[in-house]
Amino acid sequence: MFKFEKEQTVHNFNGTMIGGQPGEYPTVLGASIFYNKHEVVLDDHTGKIDKLKAEALWNRCRELSDITGIPHFIQIIAEYGEAFESYIDWFCGIDDKTAFLMDSSVPAALAHACDYVTQAGIADR
Repeated sequence: MFKFEKEQTVHNFNGTMIGGQPGEYPTVLGASIFYNKHEVVLDDHTGKIDKLKAEALWNRCRELSDITGIPHFIQIIAEYGEAFESYIDWFCGIDDKTAFLMDSSVPAALAHACDYVTQAGIADR
């Protein structure tokens, strides 16, 4: 099996292990949500969403993870700081353990999200 010569780092995101040598940890399923024109987003500035549809999508991701045995996390995407806050609050309200990533094509929005999760005490997720 292929092995990197350079020592590889491993990151533990609330029990979800990412990194290491190939095969050391399983591949991780990353589920993107709230991306541009995503059907569950009602207002991308404020972060208003169809909560029932969004939760159904997240439950399906968890179900597939359980069926396949592949660990998972969620990738929260937003272009506005206010939307990030709304999306993160929603996600933390329905799941208090799973790791999440934040992504944006707008650096100021991503910086806002980083500040928000740090102040909320959930940056380790």
